[in-house]
Amino acid sequence: MVADNRASVEVRGLAKRFGEVQAVVGVDFEVGAGELFGFLGPNGAGKSTTINMLIGLARSDAGTIRIAEIDCTKNTKAVQHLMGVVPDESNLYPELTGFDNLAFCGALYGMTRPDREARVRELLDRFGLADAGGRKFGSYSKGMKRKLTIAAGIIHAPPILFLDEPTTGTPMITATILGSRLTGPRKATRFERLFDRIAGYLSRRWIIQAKGEQWFKEKFLHVLTPITIIALLTTLVLLFSFKGETILNNPLTILWIAIPLFIQTNLIFWLGYWLARLLKLSYQDAAPAAMIGASNHFEVAIATATMLLGLSSGAALATVVGVLIEVPVMLMLVKICLRTQDWFRPKAVAIT
Repeated sequence: MVADNRASVEVRGLAKRFGEVQAVVGVDFEVGAGELFGFLGPNGAGKSTTINMLIGLARSDAGTIRIAEIDCTKNTKAVQHLMGVVPDESNLYPELTGFDNLAFCGALYGMTRPDREARVRELLDRFGLADAGGRKFGSYSKGMKRKLTIAAGIIHAPPILFLDEPTTGTPMITATILGSRLTGPRKATRFERLFDRIAGYLSRRWIIQAKGEQWFKEKFLHVLTPITIIALLTTLVLLFSFKGETILNNPLTILWIAIPLFIQTNLIFWLGYWLARLLKLSYQDAAPAAMIGASNHFEVAIATATMLLGLSSGAALATVVGVLIEVPVMLMLVKICLRTQDWFRPKAVAIT
């Protein structure tokens, strides 16, 4: 998670081997300000190893790591003050109370006593642990331990946060609540969608191991990109081929279909846009959320109509009309967004 322009992360060609085991190979990604970025994969996929290289607990065999525009591949100490780290297993002291554990972590980051004690109280309250702050950490339940471990990782309000298995030991509902506690009340919706981008790490790693990184970039991606475009165009061509004559011969019918679709698209957009304003989201969050909400139903409608009722159905005709009006309507909504940027607050630069 990155919440500050100073802490953007760029990784290129990262690799790590343990003896005969190639734990990480050819990892490339970028994380911009305000983004949540995640790795998915089973045990042994290299997720924790990658995080350890980013935070300085392991050295890479190849590749580069840049954080806040600083090359810290071999010297992560230069940027460690910008980082918060939440390991997959708790590193707190069982004999200390929850309050004392957090206060100790704050002291390690150089916080003054008044500042760290105020911050500890704030985090205990935010994570629902205020009543347990005076109890020893060893007496906490597994979920409570996980919450306090995450609180310890953000005690110094770092602009960049690394979490290894952040929801381990917490039920799904608790994990969602945890996200709102972690990012603050105005950022809950960002966590609920979990990540802005999911790294397709495992499949990418297998392909690179089998064929090599050059083949992946020059062959695989070169072939995959046009396939996705062709698939979309083929679907549209089929829809128009079945309904083209109907469209030309029944313009009034098409108009009757287009009008409610136009109203529906605008209604969905404005509901999302006004809700984002009420929630005091930034323009950078509000505009894409409203636009995506307004446009996604076309793709869903096409898939549903063709799968359930067939390409020649009346429902398929409605989806064709939807595609016809989508581009001009969405361009109109983009123009509205650009002219109403001042309705929203500036983008936040802190995670708490």
